[in-house]
Amino acid sequence: MKLIAFVEGKPKAQPRITQKSKFLFGHSVEHWTKIDTENKRKGELGLLNKKGNPYKPTRYAYTLQRLTNSNDYRAKVYETVCKAVNGGKYVVGATNIPKQNLFIFYLFHAPKSWSKKKRLANEWKFHLFKPDYKNILTGVEDALYIEDSDCNAVANYKLYVPWEYKEGLLILQDEEIHQFVIDTAIEDFIKGDACK
Repeated sequence: MKLIAFVEGKPKAQPRITQKSKFLFGHSVEHWTKIDTENKRKGELGLLNKKGNPYKPTRYAYTLQRLTNSNDYRAKVYETVCKAVNGGKYVVGATNIPKQNLFIFYLFHAPKSWSKKKRLANEWKFHLFKPDYKNILTGVEDALYIEDSDCNAVANYKLYVPWEYKEGLLILQDEEIHQFVIDTAIEDFIKGDACK
């Protein structure tokens, strides 16, 4: 199995976007904090906006901060992986980033609120809570690939790591293991009644 890269830092999920948000980047978080406060105040007073609708509390500052954090994380993932596959050199638009037969491990520390016994019992076990692996994977795919469809042979694992190890994103590649799994699945499918 070949190590592609290790990106240090807690894996971050891609935030779900429920509104068109490009306009948010036109101003700072501080600006949107003032707008949010003002909209909340106007809503409590029952005032109407230019369209004649009541003001509603908004979360522009929170949304912008989440998007900014997500963009920073994606840039870090791209830079780390790009340097790892290009001998330490950062290449904009690198085309040699592996796309298939990947194993991606999302490594988390157990919560500090857990007892020592519980933390020790969960070392190297599956991380079963949020964030969902698919939301983290979406952020990784957005960081590394122009099209998400470029990368379709990926095994994902969320694990708790002992506190003496770093949290992060571990990317490995092995065509042989993936091919074995595919061959086994095809063999079981053909033997079974599922295909008839």
